[in-house]
Amino acid sequence: LIYVNWKTTKLNRSHMPTAQACFNSVPLCCHAPLVALQGSPQWVLLEFPQPVRVSELKVQFQGGFTGNTCRLEGCLKDEEFKKLTDFYPEDNSSLQTFPIQGSPLAHKFKIVFENSTDFFGRIIVYSLDVLGART
Repeated sequence: LIYVNWKTTKLNRSHMPTAQACFNSVPLCCHAPLVALQGSPQWVLLEFPQPVRVSELKVQFQGGFTGNTCRLEGCLKDEEFKKLTDFYPEDNSSLQTFPIQGSPLAHKFKIVFENSTDFFGRIIVYSLDVLGART
C-alpha cells in the first residue's frame, strides 16, 4: 500500500488515480502514481506485507517542484520510524537515483520531503521506484 499525507489518501492497485499510473511488485518494485503535494513537510509512506530490504530509490520530480531536502525513514511492523538516510535531489525533471547504504530491513518506509524548491511548498512526483529484495 502507498499512503500520501495529502488528504491522507491510501493508494493500492484498485484505487490508482490515473490510467497511466502503474503498480508492480515483482521482485520488489513500487511505481507510485503521479503525486502532487503542497506545504511542508510532505511524505509518502510505503507499506509492505513482509519485511523488505531497500537498496535504492529512484525519483522523478517536475522541475521547479522538487523536494529539496529529503529523508528516508523505516520501521518494522508496530515500531517507531527511524531515520535511515538523507538525500538531496537536484531541481530538474530527470530520473534521479539514490543508493541506500546497508539495505535496511523494514515493513514500512516513509519518504519525507522536508521542503520544496517551489515558493508554495508544492512537490510533484512523476515516478517513484523503490528497489530492493524480499526477505
